[in-house]
Amino acid sequence: MRHTLYLLMALTSVTAPATSQTPAARLGAALDSAARWHYATARLAGLSVLVMRGDDTLLVGHYGMADLEHGVPVGPGTVFSLGSTSKQFTAVAIHQLAEQGRLDLDADVRRYLPELDTHGRTIPVWRLLDHTSGLAEYTGLPAFGPLSALTLPRDTIVRLISREPLVFEPGTEMIYNNSGFFLAALIVARVSGQSFESYLTDRIFKPLGMNDSRYCDDRTLVPHRARGYQNGRDGGFVNAGSINHTWPYGAGSICGSTRDLARWNFALHGGKVLGPTAYRRFITPRPLVDGSAIRYASGLAVHEAHGRQTIEHGGAITGFYSMTYFYPDRATVITVAQNSQARPPAFLADSLATLVLGPPVDAGSAAGVFLEGLEGRYVGRRRGGTMTATVSVVRGNLRIQLGSDSTLIAPTYQDNDTWVAGTRRFRLVRSGPNGPELRVDLLWRLGDIYSHLRLRRQ
Repeated sequence: MRHTLYLLMALTSVTAPATSQTPAARLGAALDSAARWHYATARLAGLSVLVMRGDDTLLVGHYGMADLEHGVPVGPGTVFSLGSTSKQFTAVAIHQLAEQGRLDLDADVRRYLPELDTHGRTIPVWRLLDHTSGLAEYTGLPAFGPLSALTLPRDTIVRLISREPLVFEPGTEMIYNNSGFFLAALIVARVSGQSFESYLTDRIFKPLGMNDSRYCDDRTLVPHRARGYQNGRDGGFVNAGSINHTWPYGAGSICGSTRDLARWNFALHGGKVLGPTAYRRFITPRPLVDGSAIRYASGLAVHEAHGRQTIEHGGAITGFYSMTYFYPDRATVITVAQNSQARPPAFLADSLATLVLGPPVDAGSAAGVFLEGLEGRYVGRRRGGTMTATVSVVRGNLRIQLGSDSTLIAPTYQDNDTWVAGTRRFRLVRSGPNGPELRVDLLWRLGDIYSHLRLRRQ
C-alpha cells in the first residue's frame, strides 16, 4: 500500500506541468516528488537519494538535515552509517583474497580461525557469507548486551560464539546472522596481514575513488558525517545512541555516501572489482544441502521480484537506514540513505524502481493448483526465536498469516507450489521428512531480513 501511495503522489505532482516538460524532466520530477513525500511523511531528519540508469543521472536528491544541532543540511557528500549494507564489502574482500590464491573458499573456517569451536562440524569459509553456517549469532546473545559498551579484543566474540551450540546443521537452513561477517572480517585481517579497516581503504575505497567511504570510527573526525536520530515522543527528534564500532565490524561498520554506493555498484557489477570467474561465484546463490534454492549469495540478495532481476541489500544501525538496488539488465542503481530510523527506505526504493523501470509484472495464475491438505499452523526457527504461520484457503485462494500479525497475506501463485507477495516468497512442500513444510523466503523489510525459513506443520 505504501508503495502505491508513493507512486500516486509522485504521478499526481507532475500531472499539471507534464505537457511542457521533456520525458526526462517529468521522470526526474516524479522521482523527486516520491522522495520528498517519503521524507515528509516518515518524519525523517535527513534523506539522500541517488538514481542512475547507465550514464544518466535521473535523481540526485538531498532532503533535510545531516546535523540538526548545527544546522547542516544533507548534501552530495554526506556520510551515513550504512549498517548491513557493509556486508557486501566484507564478502568482496574474502573473494578478492581467494582470487589471489591466498585463501580457499572451500576450506574449513578453522584453517584461518583455529580457536573457533564449530562443535565437530566442517563449515567452509563461503558459508560465513550467506547465513548458512549455523553458528550462533553474537548480537542476539544475552552476554553481548553488556559487552557491547566495552572496548575489548575482538577474539572475545570468537569465544562467545564458540561456547554456544550450533543453531542448525551447516547448510540446512538460512537464517540471517551477523556472526559470519564478523568472523569473515577477522579472516581478511589474518590472511592479508593488515587490519580489516585498512584493507578496505587500500584495496577497495581508494582504487575506486570512493572518497566518502571508510570504516566507521566514532573517535575519528569525518568530514560531512551525518548524525543519527530517532523520533522523540513529542514529535521531534532525539540523538540516537552511540555505537562502539569495535563490534559491528565486518557485519555493519562501513560509512559512506549515496554517490559512493552508486559508484561502487557500477564498479562491482561492471567487472572492475573481481574477475569474471570470481564475480560469478560471488554473485551466485548456492542451494541448501537438500537442494532448496535460496536468494542470497555473498553479502547480497540476488533474486527476481516483479519480473525484474535484482541485486540488493539494506542496512539498519542505530539512527540510520540504507537501501541499494541494482538492476543488471537495465544498468540501473537506486540507493537511499537516511539518518532516522523511521519508515524503512525500501518502500521508497520500490516506488522509485516502478517509476524508472515500469510497473511490476504480475505472477501467474493458481487455476488448477490443488490446495487441499495444506491448511494449518506451521512453526519453525527464525532469527532470535520462533516463527509461526497460519495457512488457509479462502474461496480457492491461498492466504497466509505470519506470527501475531493480523494482516492476511494474499500471495499470487508463481509456479511449482510457490507463491509470492512482494519480495516474500512462500513454497509449500507437500511431503517433507516430517510432513508438510512451508518454506518462507524473506528479503529486506527488517524483521527476519534475508532468511529462508523452514516451518513444519503442527
